[in-house]
Amino acid sequence: MVIIIINILYSPETRTDFFFVQLKLNTMKKYLYFLGFFLISTFANKSFASKTNASVCQGSTYTWKGQAYTQNGTFTNSGDTLVLVVNPLPFISLSYSGNACLGSTLTFIYSDSSSLLSGWYNDTITSYYGIPFDSIPASTVSSPYSFSNPNPGKYKITAVSQAGCSYSDSIITGKCASSSLFDTICQGDSVFFNNQWRYTSGSYQQQFQNGNGVVDSLSTLYLTVNSLPSVTVFCYNTSTGDTINVCFDNNSQNLVFYAQTNITATVAWKLGGVSVSNSQYFAPATSGTYTVYATSACGTDTATYTLEPCLLDLIWPGDANHDGVVDNNDLLPIGIANGLSGLARNSTSIAWQGYACADWGLQLLNGTNIKHADCDGNGQINNNDTLAIAQNFSLTHNKKDDERKPSRAGIPDLQIVFFKNEFVAGDTLIASIQLGNAQQPIASIYGLAFTYNFDPNVLDASTINFNYSNSWLGASTDKISLVKIFNSIGKIKTAITRTDHINRSGQGEIAQFRAVVTTNNISADKMITHFISNLKAIDKSENVVDVNEGTSSVKIISNVTSIRQQEILWWLYPSPAQNYVTISGSENIKDIVILNVLGEKVYTETNLKTQLKTVDILNLPTGIYIAQIATEKGRGEKRFMIMR
Repeated sequence: MVIIIINILYSPETRTDFFFVQLKLNTMKKYLYFLGFFLISTFANKSFASKTNASVCQGSTYTWKGQAYTQNGTFTNSGDTLVLVVNPLPFISLSYSGNACLGSTLTFIYSDSSSLLSGWYNDTITSYYGIPFDSIPASTVSSPYSFSNPNPGKYKITAVSQAGCSYSDSIITGKCASSSLFDTICQGDSVFFNNQWRYTSGSYQQQFQNGNGVVDSLSTLYLTVNSLPSVTVFCYNTSTGDTINVCFDNNSQNLVFYAQTNITATVAWKLGGVSVSNSQYFAPATSGTYTVYATSACGTDTATYTLEPCLLDLIWPGDANHDGVVDNNDLLPIGIANGLSGLARNSTSIAWQGYACADWGLQLLNGTNIKHADCDGNGQINNNDTLAIAQNFSLTHNKKDDERKPSRAGIPDLQIVFFKNEFVAGDTLIASIQLGNAQQPIASIYGLAFTYNFDPNVLDASTINFNYSNSWLGASTDKISLVKIFNSIGKIKTAITRTDHINRSGQGEIAQFRAVVTTNNISADKMITHFISNLKAIDKSENVVDVNEGTSSVKIISNVTSIRQQEILWWLYPSPAQNYVTISGSENIKDIVILNVLGEKVYTETNLKTQLKTVDILNLPTGIYIAQIATEKGRGEKRFMIMR
């Protein structure tokens, strides 16, 4: 027999009590059926109470039994219980300093005050352009946090807590809109940009702000300033490299013009208004005044060069002493100069004709240039040059009237002194012919004959005059003179002599040349040269007096673009000077002032009434000085040099 004790809790709903049932073993089966029925009938309609624990992130909603819950708390419904925990969001913010639009480094100012951030959770900054910008472990974050040169744009930072709650903040850095301007101007011009005039090459930037005062666009001007063209002309001898002592002849000297420009420019050459070359280098085909034009997008610059014809004495093969005849005397110069070398001629022929060649720089005692001893023209003086003497023996030639003898040291000059350096149409060109100077006066002279050579193309033939009115050689009672003018070829054959059989000594003006300038025959500025040739000077006993044949150049201006003031005519000579200078004028000189290069007065003389004044400069040191004079009609100024 088995006793089963079943405790039944009384319930008003079932009306049952706990009772004890004792059953005999043999009646067990019967009672088990009864017990099962009893239990089923007793608990079939019984309901049990429940409890739910849940959590959400702040700002989110939890739904339970059809209702929404957003706050922390315990809630019941039909005997059931809900325990809801609302987890706080992490607090995080993002800002920055700097301006990406201006190219500066941005500093992100990062703040995270949530204590929930720990472990492996990250605060992540991402770009709205799709790629995570940076990922920062929360445990290593410090503020401010600098990012090196981020691109301008929009960024956000997201923080995630252990509870899985996240929070984001975003910023927009300056996003630039940019534009570029390219401009080219000429020197002297300017461009107005960003409220300023720009006139030098470079890049200039202008910033534009949006409504929030943030720079959001840039404009950049790239400015190029081109220089104005400038041109300088050089003429050089390709054989010697000389750029100073150059002249033109038909048979010698390889001359080349060169136009040097400061920038890339097109070059054009003209002679007398006619185009002759468009190359930077070119070989001139004749003498004359050449004008070069250098043109760029910024304008045109011009320069002129007057190539004078060579006043060279021609070499006649065999006439080694240059006396006009080939004879036994010509052997002597070859012996004296044997072994010397110099410039070779273009032609090495010894056929009897004149050949042009530049002077060698050496001369015989009689003034003949040593180049004449190089009879075969190969640049070497040796025994082979005697072949020309043998071949051309007894042949003669006439020296040209325009052959000026080389100057020799230690003897006086018959020099030409122009009153001014430049003349224009209508000016009276005056040249003073002066015999001797303060450093080298004439010791004894009775008379002289010579040819005065000039350029007839720039002078009015009807106004040409040559006279000896104020000659120190003598007065009208003790001198006679002859003047024969050949206008068409630019020559004056002239002579002057005393008649009292008394020699004179001294220095100064013996004659004067005058003519009115005309520019009808030239189209550009021109340098003209006047020179003395065929000079013969004697004393009263007809002994030859050695005198150098002078030369001088002056510039003729073809066009006058401004009204010129009346200029006084006056002279200062010699220059360079040693012990004194002579100042003379076409009218009485009132005052004379001499200044040094510092502008200090070193000589002053006033209340003069003379056309000629000699100034003692013996006590002045060597250097450059400025002489100023005053007359009734105006003032004048000239530079001169003292050299000892």
